[in-house]
Amino acid sequence: MAVFLGWAASLVIIVAVEALGHWLFPLPAGTEVWDKAALAEAARNLPVGALLAVIAGWTLGALGGGFLAARLSGIHQRRHALVVAGIVLLFAVWTMLTIPHPAWMWVATIVLVPAAGWLAGGAAGRMSSVT
Repeated sequence: MAVFLGWAASLVIIVAVEALGHWLFPLPAGTEVWDKAALAEAARNLPVGALLAVIAGWTLGALGGGFLAARLSGIHQRRHALVVAGIVLLFAVWTMLTIPHPAWMWVATIVLVPAAGWLAGGAAGRMSSVT
């Protein structure tokens, strides 16, 4: 249950951060988001800030969702946080396979998302030992 709730929290965080990114860096007018080719073309022309917002969403989602899962679990906190981060990473990889992303995004995502899960589990564990 802790992993499910952490994953749900990660989705809320990801959607919120990506919504902010879309607001700051909107797709070109008339881009059909359900047309894979049109979306891929628009993605190739996005500013770096828009891509950083996506990475921030995935990373913050893994951090927040992992932290929640770890705190709710009470045991094996880092493991629970890493499972949530793993789920976020799987969806991020699926997204990057579906819509072309630059190589640097792959590297950043593969490094930052698990690191966020690791940090979340450690922070939750430290909080548990204090309380």
